[in-house]
Amino acid sequence: MRRSLELGTWWAVLVLFWLATVTEMSWQEVVAAGAIAVPGALVARVAGQASRNDWRLRLRWARGLLVLPWAVAKDAARVFAAVLKRDNSVLETVRLCGDDTKAQRAAHEAVATVMLSATPGTVVLDASSEHDALLVHRMPPGRQGWERTVVR
Repeated sequence: MRRSLELGTWWAVLVLFWLATVTEMSWQEVVAAGAIAVPGALVARVAGQASRNDWRLRLRWARGLLVLPWAVAKDAARVFAAVLKRDNSVLETVRLCGDDTKAQRAAHEAVATVMLSATPGTVVLDASSEHDALLVHRMPPGRQGWERTVVR
């Protein structure tokens, strides 16, 4: 059951990605997306097994997706203002909340890295070997409310 769910999830993500990039939606594009997503989903499943990552994603991490568009817009304005004021950037350590297993910590680190780097003012540069902290480059300095949602 888990394998089918994973394959179905990968297939849906790849279909949506394909359809998001087309300029004109047609039934031929939908059919092509569905057909091409099948081998992509299979490859993603095999790659996951080969890397031996038994990540368990938590639903609470998806909360950050709800505020991502607002966070990107707000952060873009902050970066633009910082450039005009010639504010400095900083390197900071962002601590992730404690997860139960190493696999959960690694999964949380991956999700947090992608989400934090999705905003214009923050880039994740490095992660700790224990998967409990991220080194980020931030411009302008100062932690965002968005970040608290991501690291929980």
